[in-house]
Amino acid sequence: GEAMHYRWPRKSVEQWWEVKFIGEGIIDQGGGFRDSLSEMADELCPPDFNSLDRLPFFVKTPNQRDQIGDYQDGFVPNPSCQAPELYRWIGKLMGAAFRSDESFTLSFPPFVWKQLLGTRVTWAQDYITVDHRIVEVI
Repeated sequence: GEAMHYRWPRKSVEQWWEVKFIGEGIIDQGGGFRDSLSEMADELCPPDFNSLDRLPFFVKTPNQRDQIGDYQDGFVPNPSCQAPELYRWIGKLMGAAFRSDESFTLSFPPFVWKQLLGTRVTWAQDYITVDHRIVEVI
């Protein structure tokens, strides 16, 4: 196939890999590719609150765990992750999704997004989106 580069014009590459549905007789015309992105995002940040089936890269925020404050569906990077080099790969997926207008939905609170963008974060306005209870106490 065509070699993928990190800088490509928007819409020049319709899908980054081909998905084959074994035993289903379906030809991937982009739907299978988009399903694979959605499945990856759900495994990284599962939308089901009680889901135990997730990868070790992100953990629930205290707001999600305690069901308090805003962004109760949020995840933050796991400080105990034993494979930090794989965050770079996740970042490449995020960047590729942005450049190609694909959907790769990771449920991060503004505190995380701002840090990824290099934007200034504050305790009262931003960390509260991670841990409402601790911000209110301190």
